[in-house]
This record gives sequence, C-alpha cells and structure tokens, in this order.
Amino acid sequence: MKLRIFIVIVAVVLAWVAGRSIKSGGESIIHSAQQGGDAHGGETAREGEPSRGGSERRINESYELADGARVDVHGINGPVTVEAVDGNTAEISVTSTAKSMSDLNSNRIIVEHTASSLVVRGKGGKGGGFWKWLRGGGGGEVRHNVVLKLPRRVELVARGINGRVNVGEMEGSAQVSGVNGRVEIGGARGFAEVNGVNGGVALTIRELNENGLKVNGVNGSVELRLGSDVNADVNINGVNGHMTVEAPNVEVQEQKRDKLRARIGTGGANIKVNGVNGGVRLVGV
Repeated sequence: MKLRIFIVIVAVVLAWVAGRSIKSGGESIIHSAQQGGDAHGGETAREGEPSRGGSERRINESYELADGARVDVHGINGPVTVEAVDGNTAEISVTSTAKSMSDLNSNRIIVEHTASSLVVRGKGGKGGGFWKWLRGGGGGEVRHNVVLKLPRRVELVARGINGRVNVGEMEGSAQVSGVNGRVEIGGARGFAEVNGVNGGVALTIRELNENGLKVNGVNGSVELRLGSDVNADVNINGVNGHMTVEAPNVEVQEQKRDKLRARIGTGGANIKVNGVNGGVRLVGV
C-alpha cells in the first residue's frame, strides 16, 4: 500500500516537471508595462499596497481562433479557469501579483498566437512554482490568476499548473497534466486525459469519441459524472480507496479491492482509470 502511494506521488511530480520543461514556439506578444490602468486592454502594471502583494500586472487580450485550434496553457503558478463560449473569439485575462516589480518582471506571462494556436505560459524565473511550494514558499514568488474564455471547439492542453484547474463544457479534446490542485472538467464531449494530479478530480462526461477517457496518477478522489447518452467500457485499476457505482445504466462486470470493470449503456469507448490514492465514484448527471 505504501509503495502504491509513493508511486502516485512520484507520478505527480514527474508529470509536473514534464509540463514545465516543454517549450512552445511562435511569436510572443508582450506589451510594455505602464503605471496605472489601461482601459483598452493589453498589459498593465501598478504598485499596490504592500499588504496586498506590493505589485500587480494585468493582461487583457482577445484573439480569433479557427475551429480545432490548439490552446496550450503551462507553467502557471496559480489557478486556471477556462470558460467555454460560442463563436471564435478567445479572451485572456491574467492577474499577476508579487512583492515587487522586479519579481513580476522575472516571471512574466507570455502569450503567443496564430490563427490555429494560442499559448499562455509562465516565463519562469524566481517564482519557483511547484518546487517553491514544496519548500514552503518564500520571497520573490509571483502568483498568477488565469481566466480564459475559449471557443468550444478548440483543443485544450493545460500542464504544469500550481493551482486548481477548472474547465467548462468543451467540444474539443481536453488534456490536463501536472497539476498541484483540484481538477474539474465540466463536460467532456471528445477525448479527455488527466495525468499527475495532486488533488481531487471531477469530470462530467456527456459523450466520448473513439479515444475515450484516461485518468492516471491522482493523489485524491476521482468522480466521473456520466450523462445519459454515454456508452463506454470502464476499466479501473490500482485504487487505494472505496469504489462506488451510483450511476444508472451501468453494469458492473467485475469488482475487487482495487479494481473494477463495468459497461455503461451498450459499451464502446474506453474509460481507463489507473493509480488513484483515494476513492472513485461513478455518478449520474
């Protein structure tokens, strides 16, 4: 049992490191910091009250994205919220706070955009992210709060996030990895994959394509919320916690202490869950 818990924790750390180390190309769009607010969007910075973090920088941008565009969010030291919207306009809102402007400048948020891709990434520097959190924090840390409004049909990748991740009901694929915080996906309709999470995971599944759903290496509970139109085969292995099936239209085929096989509806796409240090629940929505 202790070995399984250790493996899950190692998987979380390795997945987070992988998310931090991958770089993206493209043209960076970085606006000069200005004192005071900017009613027209762009990036602004101001000196705040020391008790509230000292300095703050805000980014407010919007871009047009083609259907199926890839959106990559990584290296963020703070929460990430993704709202699904109609149309093809993506809106980015980022608030970064630190004790000084020099700290903000050492860990900026970089935005890169083309018609088929959007990247929102942390530059790195003294912030330290996940490793600083392991050491208990300290001076020079920069915290980011990222809110994205994205067209429903984009393909989302979020990785290396030191904070919770909340994703709305997307029609494209969603891949989330290396997260130190709770992950919630409000409605997967295509392929979804969650790896290396130090926190609970909740996914609402409306329908799945042939690639199905994969959840691996979670140090927390997993809840799968199943829509009435879901047809899938479920394989759950390596669970250190209770497994419960509360959803209708689910036939349990095999259940042991740490594994479960079941069929949802008529079966079809694969739902695979592996390495969970917590309970697993299948519920209806």
